[in-house]
Amino acid sequence: LAEANACRVIANWGCQRVAGSAALESADRTDSVYLQVRARIALGRALSRLGDYANASRLMTEAQQKLENRREPALMADVLLAYSSISAQLGKLDESYRYAREGLDFADPAGQPEMRIRLLRNMAKVAGGNGRSDEAQLLMTEAERLLPAVDDPKLSAEVMLERANAARASGDADTVEARGREIVAVSAGLRNTQIRGLGFETIGHARRMRGRDDEAYAEYLKAHDAFAELGLYR
Repeated sequence: LAEANACRVIANWGCQRVAGSAALESADRTDSVYLQVRARIALGRALSRLGDYANASRLMTEAQQKLENRREPALMADVLLAYSSISAQLGKLDESYRYAREGLDFADPAGQPEMRIRLLRNMAKVAGGNGRSDEAQLLMTEAERLLPAVDDPKLSAEVMLERANAARASGDADTVEARGREIVAVSAGLRNTQIRGLGFETIGHARRMRGRDDEAYAEYLKAHDAFAELGLYR
């Protein structure tokens, strides 16, 4: 499970799939529901990133079934987060928002700040994409308040990205570019190619908003090259 998580952080989905599969095989030889659910979440996330949505959804359903009649709010929040992310990848934005909102009931700010941030991020992504920029900004403001409670640079970069997306929807090019530069800076410390590409893409959006298309194109090329290194064609 730790290896699968490490693979996720560097966006190596093939590695996460292999580690998640091994974790699932081992977990199912135990009587630990916790390990069985965690393994299904890890493998399901990898499969969804690789485009195998049917099997990813099946694993999440199995995980949810294993949690029936059990008081495991942290695991249930994680399952709902995974459902939300898979729904977003499939373009089912209303479902993505609903799953994330339901997950908040299982992720209190004091005990699970990181999980709550991720759920708020997913909600903000949908709100911003549907033109509800004010709501997206409010959701990300709540998420940013929780960041000091966690030590996760990748998550901080993801929050910055959604803040940039919300600012883009409201026409605030300065905030979009500032957040893009912050994302690139975080990616340098993490050596995370996916985050770096998202940072360049965000800067490109800001340049395009100002009508500086040649500069935007240059940033988009940097993003393209970063994503190409990982084979993240989607």
